Amino acid sequence: MKIRYVSGWLAIAAVIGIGHSVLRAQPTGSQQSVKDGVYTEVQAQRGRDLIIKIGCANCHGDTLEGGPGEVPPLVGTAFLSDWEGQTLRDLANQISSMPPDSGAKRSLQENVDIMTLLLQINGYPAGKNELPADQAVLGQIKIAQ
Repeated sequence: MKIRYVSGWLAIAAVIGIGHSVLRAQPTGSQQSVKDGVYTEVQAQRGRDLIIKIGCANCHGDTLEGGPGEVPPLVGTAFLSDWEGQTLRDLANQISSMPPDSGAKRSLQENVDIMTLLLQINGYPAGKNELPADQAVLGQIKIAQ
């Protein structure tokens, strides 16, 4: 009788464990793509002002197509291929480290604004709401071609 009782609890625990694994594997429904219009035109304009102020063109070229040596492009198929499947949080983290020789720190909001310009110049649509400077939200938005 005691063995039955223990095996019954083990069976219940196994079902709960399997159910939990299946639920974790399901998409949360909150996953978005940059194709969903996740920024505004005004936000992208702030990003444009920032890249001019920072001088991104000094390394990445006047049209951000990439610079000499191994300076990557910020526009076009090479940029999109490099970032395909990653999240906006990943891109924001990369932007925060640029330029590499600068000791200046920008706010997350400024980095997000720069990112929205990159979305715009790479052909992703603007939407009605600004992209928030929230790491959790940025981590839910995938870069897709």
